[in-house]
Amino acid sequence: CALRICPGVLEAAKRPADGNHAVSVHEYLFSVLRSGKIDADPLAGMTAICGIVHVPSILGIRRSAAGSDTLKTLLASRRTLTASWTVGPTSTNFMALAMLAKATGAKIDFKPYSSKAAAVSALNDGEVDIAEINPEILLDPAYGAIAPLALFAEARDGRLPTLLTMKEQGVDVEYSVHRGLAVPAKTPAAARARLEKACEQAAAEPGLDADLARLGARSVFMSATRYETYLRRNRELYSSGI
Repeated sequence: CALRICPGVLEAAKRPADGNHAVSVHEYLFSVLRSGKIDADPLAGMTAICGIVHVPSILGIRRSAAGSDTLKTLLASRRTLTASWTVGPTSTNFMALAMLAKATGAKIDFKPYSSKAAAVSALNDGEVDIAEINPEILLDPAYGAIAPLALFAEARDGRLPTLLTMKEQGVDVEYSVHRGLAVPAKTPAAARARLEKACEQAAAEPGLDADLARLGARSVFMSATRYETYLRRNRELYSSGI
């Protein structure tokens, strides 16, 4: 690949459109384009098959943050918030916090870390005030100093029933990651339909949600049409200049 980085989706677009070649995708498609790590449209030459895994984004703080039990009190307690985020071509944890800053006018000083584990550890160790985290962090005793403050999703999560959404706390921000599959655009309709059906069946498999829950995710099937719309909407979000 002649580009500085060559994501699998760009390679997958070159494979035969025979229904036997697919690639896993999520919002990293657009973060690498936004960051300048690639100079080609990641969706060009590809078409969505399904969304199957949803990973909610949570605003995390340290449990010792006095007087910061709600988003409103957190924003009122500090002039500037420091936030950890992951540098690298597939980072998506910057976007949720950038959307929060734009929606509230909060000043956020972003501090880069080399991995998601390092970014989360920075919050746990008190190096930063906030970070975008996922539910599995809250289940890991190694990160016992971290508490959830708000859910970026549109609706509450059944696994965290008392955690309020951003919108419930007066901030019109929604963000999460949906992982799915895409195939070369010229893949025959019959083959695409077969793969979409297989995704739907896989999403409904007994025990899948329990397995995904241990990873901080859950199974959420999105049809090809819905996932295609979702991906294109997020491409616009990432290119919006937030």
